[in-house]
Amino acid sequence: KIIVRFQRAGVAQRHPAAFILVDSLVLLPHVTELPGFHGDDPASVERREALKHYTCLELFRMATMPDLPETCAHLLCSISALIHDGALPCQCDLQGSTSSVCHKLGGQCQCKPNVM
Repeated sequence: KIIVRFQRAGVAQRHPAAFILVDSLVLLPHVTELPGFHGDDPASVERREALKHYTCLELFRMATMPDLPETCAHLLCSISALIHDGALPCQCDLQGSTSSVCHKLGGQCQCKPNVM
């Protein structure tokens, strides 16, 4: 069960015509639930400490993928490969993308102007 609650904060007056349009929601598991990050074995502990030290989780949550420290990039590829049982195929659509090649980290396609 998932509950999403939107709450007004610091608004003195109600705005009956106000609305929120939700395009999508991203559900992220707790790090300790990911393969290779749960448990108390030295490798899992080291991976969790690296995520925290390099602030990888904050970087992974950004809408556009920033330049990642090498450690974060390695962890991202490892997590993705474990979750998806290997790499996923690139599916850039040339109608909205500048190329059929996906970005090596995260798999995003480079969009043409005014395309999201």
